[in-house]
Amino acid sequence: MIKYLYLSRILFREDDNRMITIGDCTIPKYRLGLLLEQTEKLHRKFGTKETNSKAIAETLGYPRRSNPFYAKLKDFESFGLLEGEGRGIRVTELGKKSIQQNNAHKREALEEIIRNIPLWDRLLNEYGTKIDKKGFSERLAGITNVELSEVQKQAEKIRRAYLDDVEYIRFADTSTRLQESQKQDAQTIPEQGNLGTGAQPIISKEATGYIAFPEYHTSIEIKDEISYDLAKQLLDAIGKKLGLVESKKPYYKDE
Repeated sequence: MIKYLYLSRILFREDDNRMITIGDCTIPKYRLGLLLEQTEKLHRKFGTKETNSKAIAETLGYPRRSNPFYAKLKDFESFGLLEGEGRGIRVTELGKKSIQQNNAHKREALEEIIRNIPLWDRLLNEYGTKIDKKGFSERLAGITNVELSEVQKQAEKIRRAYLDDVEYIRFADTSTRLQESQKQDAQTIPEQGNLGTGAQPIISKEATGYIAFPEYHTSIEIKDEISYDLAKQLLDAIGKKLGLVESKKPYYKDE
């Protein structure tokens, strides 16, 4: 277990590990997307070798003894992305699998990461990757054994946090379906990574477009709902990275 000083802060209630708490259930303060991005950054620099908290803080741009850094370390640990203590903290094998683009076990790794959060595990079993607002407060009250009137104050925030985190499982599922679809049309789909050489890609008659995403090590032939959905997700991600698409405001920001 990663060891460091916990600082008290009110999220849902006073809690010394700064995680969101409702009943006996806790939820990480920081969303999975940000943690995966920073796990990748740590892995690029350190691989899976052990390093110390000072080096991690410097890599992520935090003062080592800051409240947000302590909270983030806790969230890394809760999801199973980092492990160790003191001068021996490292990216886990699970964390490594979750950020590798061409890893056949990436989807399983992402699901395991989600299930490391007990409340997310329950919600994934009951709802999968989609939750409607209707009836959610009542079900959440039953799961957490908290009065409905109290749950209703936080239910939408919890629902949105959950959907943000499991979005990465949905993305992996869509990518897998797309790959299976492309295998069936292998003879008409250009080999990935060949765009940009001056050669014109061969597109199947059913396609209405073709997009290459070198950063994500993939290319998409847009011809149906599945391929369109994946392309849109990737374009949105690129838009946010370039500052062309407004990102969702974080529910809990660094201080």
